[in-house]
Amino acid sequence: MQARRDFLTMLAGLATNQALKAFSGVVEGDRYVNSRLGLEFSKPPSWHFVSVVDFSAVRLEQKMSYSSDEIEEVFKRYEHPPSLVVTKYPVEHDELNPNFMLWVDPLDADTKNLSMVEYLDLFLKSRRHVFADVWIDEKATEISLPGVTEAAQARFRYNYQHVDGRCMDVESHSILLLRGNTTHILHMIQGMEAPARAEAEFRTLLKSIRYTT
Repeated sequence: MQARRDFLTMLAGLATNQALKAFSGVVEGDRYVNSRLGLEFSKPPSWHFVSVVDFSAVRLEQKMSYSSDEIEEVFKRYEHPPSLVVTKYPVEHDELNPNFMLWVDPLDADTKNLSMVEYLDLFLKSRRHVFADVWIDEKATEISLPGVTEAAQARFRYNYQHVDGRCMDVESHSILLLRGNTTHILHMIQGMEAPARAEAEFRTLLKSIRYTT
């Protein structure tokens, strides 16, 4: 039984990204600069930088379909907030709000020898094991980003549920990259139809991302 609990804990860690303490950056208009992370990007002009505290409160209004009660209990115990959140609409927006999230994760003994494609593939497998309704649309493949030595991306869908009963399919375009002894995972979350769709804005945001040494 303990071995199973350890396995579930590992999966929950991968699925939730046990984020390091959030790093504060400098916001100048639409530009975000974080010298400690070596990260710069520009959000779409009408989008919003959101505090992690406010975003965590919104997350309480969402429900996920877990594959078992045991996994749900382990998952919620190890869940951590992201390091950065940018949303299309104000945080109090009552419908699905397209968003860009950054999680910063320490490498550990289980992941330090994996390529980014292998790590992202393991992350996707963990999502499918933890949640009852996850579909992989694009498997993990290697990509290049300015200032990044190794990165991978994938797309998957899951079912978004609000506490009031509304539900819809949601797409995540996820990018995983290596930065020293940490990994950064970027999630771009959107609905399948307007007004919750934000593909064009995400393309613009991605083009603006720069990593520096």
